[in-house]
Amino acid sequence: MGRGMMFKKMGGGGYNTMFKKNGVEGRWVLFGWNQLWYSVSDGKTDAQTHRRTDGHYYYIPSEKNSAGITIVVVVVVVVVVVVVVVVVVVVVVVVVEVVVVVVLVLVVVVEVVVVVVVVVVVVVVVVV
Repeated sequence: MGRGMMFKKMGGGGYNTMFKKNGVEGRWVLFGWNQLWYSVSDGKTDAQTHRRTDGHYYYIPSEKNSAGITIVVVVVVVVVVVVVVVVVVVVVVVVVEVVVVVVLVLVVVVEVVVVVVVVVVVVVVVVV
């Protein structure tokens, strides 16, 4: 009988099922591929790490689990912030380009109007 057999669930329960281990009542809480044993009395996680050959049970300390969650959360937040910054920069660049194009079009229109006015004035002066 392997060490993992000592931690067998009672009653064949599933996710988050209450049961006893070494006389202490607790529950399994699923996190990714990890099933963490939490004691009901003191809220502590089993500090030993075991894996059965059938892949059923993983026991890891809550500190390792929370550190893993923290790393994942930090990575996700950094990725989201980078994506948002890139999108904002792209939008600002596009808006600036549109404004520049509009200003250039206005400059061309003003130049055309000035040329037309000058031509009209010259024609009027020459004719008169």
